[in-house]
Amino acid sequence: MTGFDTPFSFPFLGLWLIAGGAGLLWMMHGFRGVVGRRYAALLGTLRAAAAALLLILLLQPYRRVDTPDRDAFWVALLADCSHSMTVRDCDGRTARIERVQAVFEEGTNGALRGRLAETYRLSTFLFSEELHVPHHVAAATEASGSREGSPEPAAATSDGAPFDVLPGKSALGDALRQCLDEFSTVPLGGVIVLSDGHENHGEPVAEVCKVYRGRGIPVSCVGVGEFGEVGDLRISFPRDTVEAVKGEPVTVEAVIENTMRRDVVAGVSLTGDAETQTKEVEVQAGGSAKVTFTTVPWRAGFQTLRAELTPTSGDARRDNDVDFVGVDVTEPDVFRLLYLGAYLGWEYKFLKLLADSNEQLSLACVIRAAKASYYTHGLPERDSGKGYPREQRLYNQFDAVLVDTRAFALCDQETVNGLLAFVEHRGGGVLFFGPLSGIPEAVADALPIARSEFLPAGKPLRFAVNPNFLFEVLPGDVLDRPTGLEIERGSLLSFVGETKRGARPAAVAKGSERPVVIAQSYGSGRVAFVAFESSWRWRLSSSTGHDQHDAFWGQLLGWLGSTSKERVAPACDGVKSTVGDELALDVEVLGTDFRPSADARVSCDVTSPDGATQTVVLDPSAAAVGRYTGLIFPDQPGEYMVDYRVDFPGDRPTPRKAHFVARQTGRETEDTRYREETLRDMARITGGRFWTYKQLDSIRELPLSPRLPATSSRLYLCDSWLLFVLLAVCLAGEWYARRRIGLK
Repeated sequence: MTGFDTPFSFPFLGLWLIAGGAGLLWMMHGFRGVVGRRYAALLGTLRAAAAALLLILLLQPYRRVDTPDRDAFWVALLADCSHSMTVRDCDGRTARIERVQAVFEEGTNGALRGRLAETYRLSTFLFSEELHVPHHVAAATEASGSREGSPEPAAATSDGAPFDVLPGKSALGDALRQCLDEFSTVPLGGVIVLSDGHENHGEPVAEVCKVYRGRGIPVSCVGVGEFGEVGDLRISFPRDTVEAVKGEPVTVEAVIENTMRRDVVAGVSLTGDAETQTKEVEVQAGGSAKVTFTTVPWRAGFQTLRAELTPTSGDARRDNDVDFVGVDVTEPDVFRLLYLGAYLGWEYKFLKLLADSNEQLSLACVIRAAKASYYTHGLPERDSGKGYPREQRLYNQFDAVLVDTRAFALCDQETVNGLLAFVEHRGGGVLFFGPLSGIPEAVADALPIARSEFLPAGKPLRFAVNPNFLFEVLPGDVLDRPTGLEIERGSLLSFVGETKRGARPAAVAKGSERPVVIAQSYGSGRVAFVAFESSWRWRLSSSTGHDQHDAFWGQLLGWLGSTSKERVAPACDGVKSTVGDELALDVEVLGTDFRPSADARVSCDVTSPDGATQTVVLDPSAAAVGRYTGLIFPDQPGEYMVDYRVDFPGDRPTPRKAHFVARQTGRETEDTRYREETLRDMARITGGRFWTYKQLDSIRELPLSPRLPATSSRLYLCDSWLLFVLLAVCLAGEWYARRRIGLK
């Protein structure tokens, strides 16, 4: 007891105590010879207890209680969001950072952050190498207009979104030091840290804890993690780049490593251009295994292949479950061509002579010879004599397809779909010639012209090729003639009436400037339309005409058979980046004329491993025309998807997808074991307490600094109803005992 708050004077209370004692002795004297000793002792005890309780009521004893003033200090909650917190060892399968997130989730039963905020003015921080204010807290602080030096309490996350892993190393000591700096102008009553105990950077945590002890600020700790060896399953390519030839099989090899204590059957998939292969590989505990895939690249240029492991129970890290390898695909020595004809005409015959005399051209054909008969050459034996190819796999064997538009009257929808998929997805080239009436709508969409009129030429026409597009004409070449190339009178000719946006003429008639060869990119490939079918006559006219026929078709077929040059070439595709480092999202952009474009509008949506998306606008680079540049700082380990959108004036937008992987490297990933001893030492040195993450529900109060401003209050013993109950029991007990033996 601290004191008494009685309204009576102590002399009066002393007289009352003497009178009460005398009365008790007189009562006991009266019981002598009348009541047995045991009964007399009982009655005396009850009377004395009642008198003592009455004396307590008269004295009004109280106890003085000093409590810290809630509005005069802050409590800091520090949550570790470094990369080591992604280890999945809590309850055997849950990531450490997910346990930390549960402390903040609004509406979670027993969420620690909510309980502490009801008792203390709480300020929340996340940390790795530096101290960070959560985004939602910073927004709430700015909206509330809090004064400098008085951090606002952290609002709980309302959407349950997972915390981002912060870049950098684990600097537990630096985080505690920065916390002191944050509260340099306002009292800090205590700190609670949720961490796995990692510290591999910055000031030693033990030295900072001595500063806290000197200032009388307890640091309590919650250990997030469990003891035991951390297991990991990861995949990697031994080589960053492999070489391949378009259309020929290439084998890539990946290595799967298993650091877990048990054997694992790992599922692994390889994804390329619209193709995914899957395999299962058994990897022994503590060992490694190789897995090989064979794929066929169908377009030239640089491509990326992506290998990914199926999520496995016990795998502590997920960011190294995916890897990329670059494939440098070159053009083959031979361009493989397929001719689809409605009848056996002279154009095919002379193209066949050209292919036979040119080592770089190989010409196969499917030509309708009779009502139900087809002439087939150059196709696999099992596919010969079955009409026009219907499966895309047959088209994929070739680099370009020459199509007589009259053949579409004999094709079914599956044949059309296979041909369009060949050019759109596989990246092949298709050359069309003939009338456009009656062709399927899907084919009309792929053509570079919108409409034409198919008529015999009324007079001889001459045309010149475009030396800046498709035909690379050098001075002195057979195609570089002032008179141009001739289309004889009476030859069937498609008079082009309207061209598609994005299409470019590769040859135009002299005088009228009407296009007779027009081409464009379509999907991943190329399409072209030739308005005439009499080029075979050049070969018979003269030796110069023979050379002109070879040069014209050689360049045209070579252009079609070569994979289209990408109009949007991202620099980040397949890149292996580091978490926290800057990564360039630069792209090289070509316009409709396949020249660097300086007037495009370029942006991209970057999707993080957790599904969050951010939009980045790329600016034109002063270093090179057609280059657009932007930066991103990956803050999470894992695979990022980048969706580019390029808007050209007067042309439809051009999409392009890319992906890269960000990894945490260095000391932060070398040893991710749970370090409980570090956290226990922190609590012991500073006078705080230690709990494990399994004890979160039991945390109600925190040790606080004894130097905090406090408010005093009195706790009266008489305020307890138990005192009055005891008094009533004593009086009622004495009354009952007296009546039982017949006393008044």
